[in-house]
Amino acid sequence: MKYITLTFLCICSVLIFILFTNEQIATQRYDNGLITYQFSNPNNCVIKISGLVDEDLGYKFSDVLSLFEKKNCKKISLYLNSNGGKLLYSIEIGKTVREKNIETFITDSCDSACGYIFVGGVKRNIQKYRTMGFHQASVDDGRCISMKTAIDSIDRKIIELGYNHIKMMLNDKSSKKWISYEEMTSCKNMLQVGSSELLKDGIVDTVFD
Repeated sequence: MKYITLTFLCICSVLIFILFTNEQIATQRYDNGLITYQFSNPNNCVIKISGLVDEDLGYKFSDVLSLFEKKNCKKISLYLNSNGGKLLYSIEIGKTVREKNIETFITDSCDSACGYIFVGGVKRNIQKYRTMGFHQASVDDGRCISMKTAIDSIDRKIIELGYNHIKMMLNDKSSKKWISYEEMTSCKNMLQVGSSELLKDGIVDTVFD
């Protein structure tokens, strides 16, 4: 009996070792949130962002991608849970997402600048009944800015930067719809658009249960 028990414990220990060796999960804090990454095999590399988009997130995101490159990841999935943040860093991350052929997912919140990351996805997925939040851009002094209200060249450059990113990531019809959603409300409010509408607009590719 003791021999059988010892053998059983050894087998369990080996299985646990294999499990933790093959599947690596880690969470790192960045200035305004958390980034979690999971690796089980090259066809299942997952990143989840939870928090506001800032400069530090950009650095941490690049670090995780470098790690995944060493792991020879062939498929990367990015899950987003963010109420927004800085437009510039969202655009930079969104461009990287597209360059690396990353698939994006919304299973929680994705508002404001978060969408500029999401739209970079080579395939964009949203869970049924989830929404995306849209509003006009704002500047550091709290002013809402749009093409109609921009009062100087700097404001216009900020708006053009965002619009050009959307136009690069989406087709003409879908990008126009995105821009119209942003112009529907000020930066003080949030227009929530549902999954079925986003699918019809071509902003998302798939709605899943």
